[in-house]
Amino acid sequence: MNVMLDYIASMLIFGILILTIARVQSNINTTLYLNTQSIITQGSATSLARQIEWDFLKIGHRVPGQKIIYADSTRLRFRSDLENRHFIDDVRYRILSTSELSATFNPRDFPLERETGSGTIKQNFGLVEFKLHYIDSLFRPIPMPITTESACAQIKGIYVSFRVEAPEPTVTAVDTQWAAISWQKLLFPRNLNSLYY
Repeated sequence: MNVMLDYIASMLIFGILILTIARVQSNINTTLYLNTQSIITQGSATSLARQIEWDFLKIGHRVPGQKIIYADSTRLRFRSDLENRHFIDDVRYRILSTSELSATFNPRDFPLERETGSGTIKQNFGLVEFKLHYIDSLFRPIPMPITTESACAQIKGIYVSFRVEAPEPTVTAVDTQWAAISWQKLLFPRNLNSLYY
């Protein structure tokens, strides 16, 4: 009888141990997957931030006359010699609708279109928010859309903010999580006149 009770007790302890190990393994797998999605998201945000800084800080580089052609909260069109080839590019940034490039499982992300003299690229960074704001030499916001040459000439700084989310969610027993990162920066293109701050 004692041997039978020992077998039952050992089976219960073994079962509890197996369930504990399974739970720990499940938590480790979820954490690893969330970390992987976070790294992908950080990489996308870093790539987009570098591209925006490179392009926007070169607005008007080697351009006589009008440097910015059109500006609003989700679109920007400007002229610049981006590649230092003594060739003026007409550069356009604009966001597209969520349905135009659905390469991810995230229903909220939308592509960013970047058009230069080299061609048009629809880029999917996992953007879920993208906003542009413009300031004049006295750091006052400029009302949008900015369409006239005189209004475009008032732009001295561009405030860029965006939020990137992972292409796939992390589904846990409790909820669904999207790894996300936000970025914001006030950029002062050198060729839009100098600012002293």
